[in-house]
Amino acid sequence: MNKNKEFVYIAISGFITGLISQYNRLSETLLTEGIVKTTTASFPRLITGALVGAIVFLIIYFSATFLLDRIKVKHADKVKKHIYGILSSFIILLLYLCFEPSSDILVAIIISILVIYPLYVYFLNRINVFKGYLKQLTFLLLVVVVIQLFNELSSAIFSVPENYYFYTVLIPSSLICLALPALFPRIMKPYTILVLAIFLLAAIISVAHIITYGSKMPESAYYAIWETSTIEATDYVKQYLNIKLILVLVVLILISIACVVPIFRVKYTKTPIVGKIVLSLILFILPYHLKLADNLLPNKFINSYKNYKNEFNIFKEEIEKRKSLSNKEYYKINCNSDSALTVVVVIGESASKYHQGLYGYSRQTNPLLNSIRDQLYIFDSVISPHSHTNPTMSKILSFANHEDMEPLYKKQTMIEYMKNAGFKTFWLSNQEFTDQFTTISTSIAVESDWYFFTFDKNNPLISYDGNLLKPLDVALEDRSDKKFIILHLMGSHSDKASRYPEQFNIYTTYDSIVKQEFHRPWPLSVINAHDNSVVYNDWLLREIIERLRDKNINSCMLYFPDHGEEIFDYRDFWGHAEANASIYMFDIPFILWLSDDYKVFNKSLVNDLPNYLTRRYQTDDVIHSIIDLTKCYGEDFEPERSIFNKAFKPRKRIIGDYDYDEMIKTMKSIDEYKVK
Repeated sequence: MNKNKEFVYIAISGFITGLISQYNRLSETLLTEGIVKTTTASFPRLITGALVGAIVFLIIYFSATFLLDRIKVKHADKVKKHIYGILSSFIILLLYLCFEPSSDILVAIIISILVIYPLYVYFLNRINVFKGYLKQLTFLLLVVVVIQLFNELSSAIFSVPENYYFYTVLIPSSLICLALPALFPRIMKPYTILVLAIFLLAAIISVAHIITYGSKMPESAYYAIWETSTIEATDYVKQYLNIKLILVLVVLILISIACVVPIFRVKYTKTPIVGKIVLSLILFILPYHLKLADNLLPNKFINSYKNYKNEFNIFKEEIEKRKSLSNKEYYKINCNSDSALTVVVVIGESASKYHQGLYGYSRQTNPLLNSIRDQLYIFDSVISPHSHTNPTMSKILSFANHEDMEPLYKKQTMIEYMKNAGFKTFWLSNQEFTDQFTTISTSIAVESDWYFFTFDKNNPLISYDGNLLKPLDVALEDRSDKKFIILHLMGSHSDKASRYPEQFNIYTTYDSIVKQEFHRPWPLSVINAHDNSVVYNDWLLREIIERLRDKNINSCMLYFPDHGEEIFDYRDFWGHAEANASIYMFDIPFILWLSDDYKVFNKSLVNDLPNYLTRRYQTDDVIHSIIDLTKCYGEDFEPERSIFNKAFKPRKRIIGDYDYDEMIKTMKSIDEYKVK
């Protein structure tokens, strides 16, 4: 090579080394401000460091070549060539910008250079033998990086851009995917198809979430996938599939296929075993040692599933352990009265308080409940802990809460508690049931003395919540003195138009809807369907109340949904997603009805209830409130967590990592709260 070119390459390599060393000194600024602001603010320092690096490298090279010439070392030209090769290899320090900046990364890359250079020499001398092999590996790397980069760029476009290393780290983290075909190149083509399928599936789900909800998938979204039934998955596709999403996913698929095609055009050639082993080890050890594998998109799904199954297995094991105990002796629960009592808890689905006539909605969607409004206790500041059913149910049905999830595994569930308190327990559900090990809530449900699921898998479109009234009648006829009955509704779950019979198709026009600029015929039809499902829910709740009234027994009914639902309330969006949370997804109706006998037996509570209606509450504590209604107290009961107790203490209500009562001041979403 021309001497002048050698000097230029060494100077460039030294320049980069000096530059990266300065970036490393500014690593904290890089993390907080990003690469653009750091470069702008510290430009003189960076340039000075880079120039010093270039000068130092040139001095090292001149000194080494001068000494070799003076002492007349054997094979001096070869040694000079290797010195040049190693110094020029420091250009690889640019990889530092592919990681979260730290001194450990810088040292690891410098050490890697000493390994990569001889490997480069090895392959260079055998370039014709390894040409096709390396070409296939390069295109496979391109496939993996491009699919993941598409996902990250989708997030940057439709959501919030991440720090620079969220994108650049995709290259080194993807190297581990090449380790297996590097060692066994004959499997390259079928392996490519498998990798393409796995990464493409993960990217399609992730990109769909980004476009639909305007953010990356949080942990709760992954958990929702593992607990979602086929019916819910179908409803989700119907709900959110649109032209924009289809076009983006088609582009993703076409780009992925374009990257794969060249791999199948390269013919396999036999390659030396030593080169394959060495390259495979490097491709595996580097990302594994730096713990980069978790950055791979499919691994986010895999790790989430492993965590989910681990938590679920622990939960099942703890339930089995408690079964082996003599629970009534082990869990001492004292009831204030031995009088007969029937407690009915109705858990709705996707019901925001902002579409309830009882809470001031522009449409009177609760005509029947409104007619007995003076008999109801309507709490106006209650929220759910999550915007997805299963994580919410895990807290509602146990002593777990935002501060501490351990009680989900170590303490009694709501059903266990009531059984130990002497109640006969009933679980009546119109949600889909696959088996008891599908979700934590179904595992709790089947611990009831009697459980019944009305959802018809063969005809899900006419599985109305009204079908629960017959099994409710059976439960109410049971001769047990103490009965604890949970009804789990489908409520306003998508497909909303399938949640109510034709006679409840009341809202078909756009009357009484506060018009928004994004209201088109389709959004308005969704609003109508949702409001009709609320009217049907109103009818069902009134039916339950009248059945309890007709029995003329000591009874109470508490209604609240698992979470709310945003229905084009202030932006062009409907649904519920923690990653794109708004108050409409969490503010829920919370309604109590008491029979005349219950009021007689609990005069003190009845006198105090009007003063409790504005209490700020979150339903991850609702088990304490329900226990308060039964007046059966054990050591796990905390009166300060019951909305019906004089000792109640408001606590910070947390959604994800955000203080909900700060967020609610914006009256809109978490994104606007963060901007504020």
